[in-house]
Amino acid sequence: MTEFLTATMVLLAEEDVQNRGPDFGKASPIALLILVLLLIAVLLLGRSMGKQLRKVPENFDDVPAADPKLRKRARKLHHEREVDELRDVEATVEAKFERAVEEAAGEKPAGDAKPGV
Repeated sequence: MTEFLTATMVLLAEEDVQNRGPDFGKASPIALLILVLLLIAVLLLGRSMGKQLRKVPENFDDVPAADPKLRKRARKLHHEREVDELRDVEATVEAKFERAVEEAAGEKPAGDAKPGV
């Protein structure tokens, strides 16, 4: 195996590069120009991103305080969420109260009745 690798390396080292025609090396100035333009584009994009990131708040817990429209929307959503929670609690309390009244009256609660009994 090592003899094969050695022979391959010797053959590769002895071969002369055949890519040296009359157009060899002419793409280099164009490639350099493209690379410089890409570098400038990356730098401009990085600068723009830096400006945009400065606008982003450090902590997202206080985002509604930064914008009045967001603050109003957050209050509305918070109020709606509280109202929904209160309705759920109210329904649960009413169901428990009705069950307790039925048990106190000596009746079986409607939810606990077994079919066929």
